[in-house]
Amino acid sequence: MEIKNTDELRQHFPDLVAQVEAAAKEGATKAERLRIQAIDEISKTVSPELVNKAKYEEPMTAQDLAFNALKADAGKGRQYLESAALDNAESGAAKVTGQPQGQLTGQEKDAEERKNNAQGIADYANKRRAN
Repeated sequence: MEIKNTDELRQHFPDLVAQVEAAAKEGATKAERLRIQAIDEISKTVSPELVNKAKYEEPMTAQDLAFNALKADAGKGRQYLESAALDNAESGAAKVTGQPQGQLTGQEKDAEERKNNAQGIADYANKRRAN
């Protein structure tokens, strides 16, 4: 007996073909569930449109979905930086200059502290005299 195609195999060994088909179906079902589960695990970090596309429209793995999401986000990041640079240039912020505040030297700080201490003592003495 020579079997040349699946119809002949099914005709001569129907139980064997049914077992092979059942095992294949079970394997495919399990693989699809794992694929959907992996996509669901990363779905909070990916746009809903991309998740839907990966699950139903153009089936892909979670790894492929993550890669596509990163590519999409890279474009958004570049666009944001270009827009921010343009906004900065148009705002005139580069022309704004700061006004330096006077910085005291060590000796000037000591003199200021002595003056403040002396003023504090004088204020205290004046307050005690008033009472």
